[in-house]
Amino acid sequence: MQHASYNNQARVHQGYHYPRSVLTALRSRETFSKFILEFPECIYRDFTKYYLIGKPLGKVSSSQFYSFFKRLGAPISRADGKIFGLVNPNYVEDCFLTQEFAFDSVKLKTAMLHSLSETNVEIQYEHKALKVERVGNEILLTILNDKTKEVSQESGSVSNFVSALNSYLWNPGSCQAL
Repeated sequence: MQHASYNNQARVHQGYHYPRSVLTALRSRETFSKFILEFPECIYRDFTKYYLIGKPLGKVSSSQFYSFFKRLGAPISRADGKIFGLVNPNYVEDCFLTQEFAFDSVKLKTAMLHSLSETNVEIQYEHKALKVERVGNEILLTILNDKTKEVSQESGSVSNFVSALNSYLWNPGSCQAL
């Protein structure tokens, strides 16, 4: 959480990034409230968030952006004149006031690790999944441990969380959904 989330503004948004995908925007809206309720100590709310709609080469017009998020029930209003004085009107068609927050990635990591410590979850870092297969009611996971030793483990379920900083490329043909 100190890599991509930290460097990409650690934003908790309501789908404003996805004005052309109803499903993605709606999922963001639905999980926004859940996230801020579950991790209130990690949330920064004390700033104003604006979305600027580009004039040239934009794929969404100002009216499309506004009506899209109004239909989804996302908080949105046209920004006041002060904000428009800060932008170049040759490049910005419109500006909207929205509701987004940011999270403290260090606090969130601490909260997540605390939650995981209260469960029966085993965390393995820097392992490469080689093979996943169902064996009866269990899942057999074959991993490369410490880049030298191949190990097989049985489990009731397996989750794979990856980062953009992986040193290898995911090979979708090597694992399949079970």
